[in-house]
Amino acid sequence: MEELEREKVPAVEREMRRFFEPQLEQMYARARHDGEDGVVAQADGRLSGGWMVGSSPLGGTFVCRLEICIREDFVLQETPLESLCLCCGSSGAVRYSPSQPTRMHEGNNVVAFHRPDGTESVRLSRGERISSTSVNLTPEFFERHARLYRRDFASAQEELSLLDPDALNDGLAGLMTLARVWGLGGGAAQERRERELHSTLLRLFDWADEHLLLRSEGISWSDICLAHDAARLMQRAMAQEGGRIPMVEQLARSVHCGHSHLCVVFKQVMGKSVGQYARELRMREAQRLLLDEGMAVAQVARTVGYATPAAFSAAFCREEGCSPSEWRRTQLKDG
Repeated sequence: MEELEREKVPAVEREMRRFFEPQLEQMYARARHDGEDGVVAQADGRLSGGWMVGSSPLGGTFVCRLEICIREDFVLQETPLESLCLCCGSSGAVRYSPSQPTRMHEGNNVVAFHRPDGTESVRLSRGERISSTSVNLTPEFFERHARLYRRDFASAQEELSLLDPDALNDGLAGLMTLARVWGLGGGAAQERRERELHSTLLRLFDWADEHLLLRSEGISWSDICLAHDAARLMQRAMAQEGGRIPMVEQLARSVHCGHSHLCVVFKQVMGKSVGQYARELRMREAQRLLLDEGMAVAQVARTVGYATPAAFSAAFCREEGCSPSEWRRTQLKDG
């Protein structure tokens, strides 16, 4: 791999390379792309075959993706950079990164763990396939963005360690889905990755805060997940089925619980009734259509699931204190 002009490379980029490059060398992987936006390497030798990508989409972070097949038994020497590692991968990938799991769920493979500084030895076996995507957050990340995230490295690590493994698996899934499709490149692509990473991480930590708060109030994990499952079903229906949000009885059947239990649990977890949540979903979508799409009121009414424009206007007025047309005129005037 070509020697880089280190003074031109940001500190976190150097740290990412300190972690990444020794692995490439030990696996006889060759860099196919090597720039300030990251490294893409391919291995096709005696020990392994496959590819690896490393990048730093935000200061204090590094993202690693790899698809490797081990062709001979060997011991890999790692020098991890201290980080909170959010990882999704095969069972081999979890063993490949064994550093102090916060809590690991046997049946799933999305995990969070702390990588301490220091050298580690990982024995890799012939025929093993390692497929992994990880987002690593260093102490520097939380120092740089302290005002945004309102927590330091140690408190973030502790917070995720307290979460139920099933719930953590759900919370990390969205981040892993995004990280798997991130490419390299600067300019607009880099700005988009930065926005997506901040937005997704903020949602993850807000979600963690909410779950820990609910647990402290004595609500079970199964009930927390049940309420969120019902909310996701309503959100999906709003987005995909023209505002035809399921009735409570349908939701209860879909999440496998009784009607009364869902009503009680949903109010405890979400802070509002199922009906109120559904109305708010419709109103948010209606406002978007009125303002962004410029739809006629009658068309908006049909789109968000109201039988008549009059019924929609009455519901809108109860929520916003004015008619849809008046609300739109005010928004356009103020904007």
